[in-house]
Amino acid sequence: MDETTKVIIATISGFVIAFFAEPVKIYFQNKSKLQNLRIALYKEILYNYSSLKTLDLTLNSAPFINYMGEFALRTECYKNAIQNEVSLFYQLEEAMGSKQRMS
Repeated sequence: MDETTKVIIATISGFVIAFFAEPVKIYFQNKSKLQNLRIALYKEILYNYSSLKTLDLTLNSAPFINYMGEFALRTECYKNAIQNEVSLFYQLEEAMGSKQRMS
């Protein structure tokens, strides 16, 4: 095989590998982002649940409920997911609007 043929084969194989490598890389990046988003949202839900559980919620006053909803509960991860990563958020099985599991 002469040098020109080797160079052409190497160039074509490099192009094919690069062509298929980028979608694979993007797939695994999205999978990782999705898992990180799921974990962050569950941690936020767990924090909110434990905050509400530790408080004595026998007070049924409207100002207390408004305060809890506005200042005490964490929603940063959820807001970030809705504003910046909507397509990832709706890929979660737990997100509203995605396919419901068959029981």
